[in-house]
Amino acid sequence: MFAYSGFPKGSDKVIIPLIQQANGTPMTGSGISIQNVGDVTAIVDVTFGANLINNGYVPTPQTYTIDAGKSQVILLLSSNTAQRYVGSARIQTRATNQQVVVVVNQASSANGSAYEGLDENTATPQVSLPLLMAKNSNVSSGFQCTNIGSVDTEITVTYSPNVINNGFNPTPFVTSSLIPSNGSVNVLQGSFSSRYVGSAKVTTNPPSNIVCVVNQLNPSTTAGDDFKTYVGVNY
Repeated sequence: MFAYSGFPKGSDKVIIPLIQQANGTPMTGSGISIQNVGDVTAIVDVTFGANLINNGYVPTPQTYTIDAGKSQVILLLSSNTAQRYVGSARIQTRATNQQVVVVVNQASSANGSAYEGLDENTATPQVSLPLLMAKNSNVSSGFQCTNIGSVDTEITVTYSPNVINNGFNPTPFVTSSLIPSNGSVNVLQGSFSSRYVGSAKVTTNPPSNIVCVVNQLNPSTTAGDDFKTYVGVNY
């Protein structure tokens, strides 16, 4: 479902927790739309985080000049598996009065979704994910968090009790190694052994600001609203 929230204001630093290219079957790619909502021309630098796929490929940093009120679109739609990428992106302007907003589309030949880029200034060391699912009418969730702080950190995911009365409650997830600054981690609820509907709290140790995004997908159908995305709530 290609839907996203509107923006109350722009930012000079925007974080995109999840970018994909040539990922999965059918292949999923991302499109990024950057709008200059200020009244001056913005020079925008786009950099990409480390690839969670161990193939060494990272998209090349890019710089754009965007006039006031105009937009720039970036497409990561290569079908070359050597350029498979799962990571994040940072979009930063050259001055605080150069304000932008960002929307991300994720699309394959079967489905797609959208979500809004996150103002770096709203990031905190903990995030709420109000809805996570596993094997719920074939829908499962997966989320990705990006460490935007200056220190390496351990990420812990604490799940709420299961609202489905089947006795299954996930154990907390703790990253096996520290997540570096500008690094990401993804956590897939589809690997759970039983049906789950609940929520989660994501925390960091030592405290470091993070942002997260959740995908919810029903892979068994190609019709209807089977792919949805929302951003985690920093608090």
